[in-house]
Amino acid sequence: MIFVKQTFDYLKKNIIYLMVFAIIPSVMYTLNNTSLNIYIYFSKLRIGQKFNFIQTYKFFSTINYNSILLTFLSLASTVIFVSLILAFIEKHMRIGKRSFKGVLSKLNDNIVPVFLLLLLFLCIFELWSVIISALMVMAAIIFSGKVLYFFCIIIGLVFFILLFMVLGLFIIWLPCILITGFNYSEALIYSVSLMSEHKKDIIISLVVPYLICNVVAVIVHFFIGYTAGIVVLIIAFILYFIYYTSLMYVIYFYLTNEKREDLKKKYF
Repeated sequence: MIFVKQTFDYLKKNIIYLMVFAIIPSVMYTLNNTSLNIYIYFSKLRIGQKFNFIQTYKFFSTINYNSILLTFLSLASTVIFVSLILAFIEKHMRIGKRSFKGVLSKLNDNIVPVFLLLLLFLCIFELWSVIISALMVMAAIIFSGKVLYFFCIIIGLVFFILLFMVLGLFIIWLPCILITGFNYSEALIYSVSLMSEHKKDIIISLVVPYLICNVVAVIVHFFIGYTAGIVVLIIAFILYFIYYTSLMYVIYFYLTNEKREDLKKKYF
């Protein structure tokens, strides 16, 4: 839990600054959001409803096929604001200066690596959606009723953990590119070697906050109402945005033993 603790310590001190970057992409992602679709799928499965492969895939996909434009806008805003927030966090942790000055000038340096990483994440998640949808449909052919429902929950949990294990391989890839100046392949090799002895802590730091926020959002959605659920999702996505971008640099500085200037006490 060390990375979770250190990241939340950073957020407590800097959340107001970080939220400046998070609000627009979080709202866009919520408008495009397909996260609740997964829980809607399981709620319908629980009452005996079955779906074909295409229907199941649309429940799990991050692409909103009812509005490709919203998907594009959410991805575009995420690329831009992730590039900016990473510039802010890197500057703060490396030199201890917490200001927006110079952040925009780093957009050109950060935007291509950020775009490539998010594109890779999108491809991984869509492949995950295809595989898990195929397994759900196969399970529906073999099982029915409560057996099908619980079997699909087990499939979902196992593949959810596998997804985060794969995504965890790239969690400090961006800092390794942006700080060291390594090319993409060298930075990936370097990042994987750094993380080799801390895999468990990294997976925990990725999974736990996501699970907590999603459980809260689902409870609110089903027991209070759809509108309240959307509000909680916006808040959740803001937290995801600032948490995971901060986590990248928290892990990087911890594993490389580089001094974080933001942790030094200021006496003037």
